[in-house]
Amino acid sequence: MGDVLTQKLAYVIQKIFWPLVGIAALSIVASFAMNYKNNQDLKKIVKAQDELFVLRQEVEKIAAAFEPKQDPKQDPKKPAKEVAKQSPEVLEKAYSPAVQKLQAYINANQGTQPAVEAALLVGDLTQEYNKSDMAIDSLNTSLKGLSGNLFLFGVAQTELGNLYAKSEKCLEAAQAWEKVIAEKEHAFLAGNLRLKAGVCYEKQSQYDKAEKLYQEVVDKEPTSFSGRTAKKFLLHLKYIKSKSMAAGAASVPKNG
Repeated sequence: MGDVLTQKLAYVIQKIFWPLVGIAALSIVASFAMNYKNNQDLKKIVKAQDELFVLRQEVEKIAAAFEPKQDPKQDPKKPAKEVAKQSPEVLEKAYSPAVQKLQAYINANQGTQPAVEAALLVGDLTQEYNKSDMAIDSLNTSLKGLSGNLFLFGVAQTELGNLYAKSEKCLEAAQAWEKVIAEKEHAFLAGNLRLKAGVCYEKQSQYDKAEKLYQEVVDKEPTSFSGRTAKKFLLHLKYIKSKSMAAGAASVPKNG
């Protein structure tokens, strides 16, 4: 009887223990795999940052070529000469090779913070010679797959909206800003962006969307500058809507 009980106990222990051993082994393997992946990701980011540093140095070298040469005999108390204003054509010719390298870098590293940094740099450079489309393309590429809760996401997505607005693509601008508004981590930007997006929708005669955004600002931060501005925008919008409705009613022909 004792032998049978011992055998049954051994069977139960094996039945419970070995699956646990298997789970523990899998957990250890998964942990090693995760650590390896994290290490590989870290190495990739460090490598990308190093590559971006080299590209930044190239840009700084080009910019330095435009700075006036300091005369060693000049009195140091006198103000330095101002940098001469260069034409868009001259700037484009100077910066285009660096911008092309940055764009290739962005394509290779899209969805990472270094790629977003590079795209913002492209935006700074290309605005000097009025090439907003290049900056827009670079930012869109860099943001693909980037986590929305990162600080740089908020910065880059806001700038993307600004570029769309500058290019008179108001709906695209509003949609870009709304992606920032949707992330709670960027709440500090939300009030101002709701106002800007609302203005864009208002320009497109999408009054309901504009009104909703203005009202959200009033509800969330009524005493702030954005909140006070939103109240004024709401009053103006109600006037525009009532005027539009009156004009529509006047255009309807009367029977008889």
